[in-house]
Amino acid sequence: MTDTEKNNPDDERLRLKFNDALEKAEDGDPAAQLEVGRLLFEGVGVRRNRGEAARWFEKGFRTCRKLAETGDADALFVLAGCYDDGTGVFRDDRKATELYRKAARAGSARAAYRLGTRCALGLGAPRDEAAALAWYKAGAEGGDADACRALALACARGEGCTPDPAEALALHRKAADGGNGPSSADLARALLNGDGCDRDVPGAVLYFTKAFEQGVVSVAADLGLLYYDGRAEDADAEKAALWLGRAVESGETSAFCAYADLLRNGRGVARDARRANFLIHEAALDGDAPAQFELGRLYFEGREVAADREKGIRWWKESAYNGFPPARRRLAELGFTEADWTDPDDLYDDDDQFSPDEE
Repeated sequence: MTDTEKNNPDDERLRLKFNDALEKAEDGDPAAQLEVGRLLFEGVGVRRNRGEAARWFEKGFRTCRKLAETGDADALFVLAGCYDDGTGVFRDDRKATELYRKAARAGSARAAYRLGTRCALGLGAPRDEAAALAWYKAGAEGGDADACRALALACARGEGCTPDPAEALALHRKAADGGNGPSSADLARALLNGDGCDRDVPGAVLYFTKAFEQGVVSVAADLGLLYYDGRAEDADAEKAALWLGRAVESGETSAFCAYADLLRNGRGVARDARRANFLIHEAALDGDAPAQFELGRLYFEGREVAADREKGIRWWKESAYNGFPPARRRLAELGFTEADWTDPDDLYDDDDQFSPDEE
């Protein structure tokens, strides 16, 4: 084993996670007993041992069932989860729904949310939107962030209630502050655009950042573009490069063009025109209209790639077809009409290979 492997912080974090769960499991915590079983089954933070995992699953299930018989809300919720996902027992939607209902009535906000989703989908019980909404409300009142988000979406769409954008926004804020990443992202976009509230760009940056920390990695592109074009504050190339680079690493093609521009000009990041060209090509193939326009320009003008006017025009047609106004204007300047891009040639063929080394 290398020194790097010995000191891998992720491995150490997972080992600590397993040890913490094991300590709680040995003290009789049923949820921890089931978690130890899962970690052993998957080999997370510990060597995989499915026989030992089965022992912990069985122990956790028995402990849950015993506590659930006393009406313990947490135990009822954990036991419902066993039937929900087949942990230590065969999956049983009807039984899971029944136990979630008991747990919700015993005061579990998390169970109320789960019950709401099952009522909405008709899992283990007839589909019932009104009941789903009622259980979402119960969960939200109990402070469950996912229930707040579900209720916010229902209020925004008018599902089972009258549409109420202001209430939806308030619920997204409550969900976001409770740890729900998607609601943090939704709230950030509402604040950025002034949808149902006063426009608040600093607030948008705050909630985009919170969303990223809560696991919504796609918002790295939103943050990067805010710094790239100066909407967050005066244009900040280093912050733009930081966030756009994270977005590129996660495959968010909407960030590729802006990051490629920073690479090409050495703003906030070391200059690398070849990688910039490669990113533009990747985003273009993925259907990003601005990237298709930029790739067309590179070919048409022969900038850092071999000039190919025909290929440049084909990419502009693809970009125009995907609704990008600059591409439509450029084609119009060249004498093309809308009929020329309503059914563009197929550009995705094996011959269209673009290398970062192409000059």
